[in-house]
Amino acid sequence: MSEKEGNKFERMFRILGTLSQYSWTSATEIADMLGVSKRTVIRYIQDINIPFENTGLGLIESSRDGYRLTDTNFLDKLKGIDDIYTIAAIQTSPFGHQLHNNKIIQKDIMEKIIPRLNDNVYIEDETLSPLLNALLHNRVLEIEYLKNKGVKKYTVLPLKIISNSGTNYLLLYCLDDGYNKILSLQVNKITKIIQKEIFRDRELINEKLDYINSRWGTFINDRGDYEDEAVFEVDESLYLKLFKQPLHSTQIYRNNDGRHIFSIQVHNRLEFARWTMKYNSHITVIESQSIIDAIVYDAKQLLKKYT
Repeated sequence: MSEKEGNKFERMFRILGTLSQYSWTSATEIADMLGVSKRTVIRYIQDINIPFENTGLGLIESSRDGYRLTDTNFLDKLKGIDDIYTIAAIQTSPFGHQLHNNKIIQKDIMEKIIPRLNDNVYIEDETLSPLLNALLHNRVLEIEYLKNKGVKKYTVLPLKIISNSGTNYLLLYCLDDGYNKILSLQVNKITKIIQKEIFRDRELINEKLDYINSRWGTFINDRGDYEDEAVFEVDESLYLKLFKQPLHSTQIYRNNDGRHIFSIQVHNRLEFARWTMKYNSHITVIESQSIIDAIVYDAKQLLKKYT
C-alpha cells in the first residue's frame, strides 16, 4: 500500500518537531517514533533538506550521532525569502509540494514574491510553478504563447526568469529547442504548459546561462554585438552596490582621484538610460553623448506630462 501524502507531511513535521538544535537524535530513534524504517527516515530528511541546501538557511545536519536542527526559526525565515531560485527550490521539492498541498506557508510565500517579481500583473500559480519546476530540474516545456493576436507553439528549455526593469511583467529566457536560439518571452502571455523530458546537456545549459548573464539588461535576442559603451560616475552608496554586484562581465571600475568611475557595454541605450534614472543624483553619465541624449529625452517627456 502506498504512503498517503497526508501521513508523509505529518511525519515530516513530526521530525522537525522532535529534533533539537542542541542534541543529536539517531535515525533509529526517529524510525521508532514514527513507526517506519530507517530508510524511510533518511528519505524524509533528504526530502526536507532539498530546498534548503543552497539557501543559507540551514535546516537538518547529520553526523555519526544522528540528526539535529541547525536553526529552529526556519519557518519565519522561509516566509522572508524573496529570491526566485530559492522559492523555486522550495516549491518544486518533495517537501515544498507538501507545503503547497496543505496550504501551509504557501500563501505567505506567494504574497511575498508575486508583487516583487511582476509588480501589477498577477501570474497564476498554475503558470509560475511549472516554470520554476522546469528551471530547477532542467525540464523541456511545450508552451502555447500569445503572439500577434494568435497563438504560437514553442518547445523550449527555461533558463532564467527576471523582472523586466521598468515594466510590469516577468520575462522568461529560454532556449528554443528546435533552433538552438535564445528567446525572451513574457510569462503573462504563456497560456498553456506541457512538461516534457529533462534536458541532459548541462554543458550547453551553462554555456547559454553564461551568455545571458554576460549581457546587460533584457534586450538579448542572442546577438553578440553591443550598441554602445557607457561611462558613468557614482557616489559611495551606489559604488558599493555595483562593486559587490556587477551588472555583467564587461563592467570595469577605476578610482579617479576618489571618484568612482564605471564603464560598461550596453545593448540598448534607452534601457540603460532608464536604468540610470532610478538612481537620480547618485549617478552621473559621462559618456556616450547618445546615452546622455536618451536620458534628456526621457526627462523632457516626463516634464511634459507633469507640468
